[in-house]
Amino acid sequence: MQCLVTTNTSNGVGWYRIGDTAGDGAWATYYKWASNAQATYDYAVETQSSNYQAIALTLQSWMFQQLTDAFGDVPMAEACKGEQQIYYPKFNT
Repeated sequence: MQCLVTTNTSNGVGWYRIGDTAGDGAWATYYKWASNAQATYDYAVETQSSNYQAIALTLQSWMFQQLTDAFGDVPMAEACKGEQQIYYPKFNT
């Protein structure tokens, strides 16, 4: 955060004027890749590839950790399940 602090302007992150959409990019990007990791995991289960299951779980865990560090409570258990008609996943603590 400190690398964003600036004194040569009176608006922006350096002055703590952070808008409601400040985290949208990180949120959407991490969930997109968490969904890809979930698809990789599902395929690895189907093909009985334990190495790819481990890789997918590791990647997904890392992405959820990044989201938790940035935002606090986030959907995890029900996340990435749009194909199962779960469009509003519950937040996990």
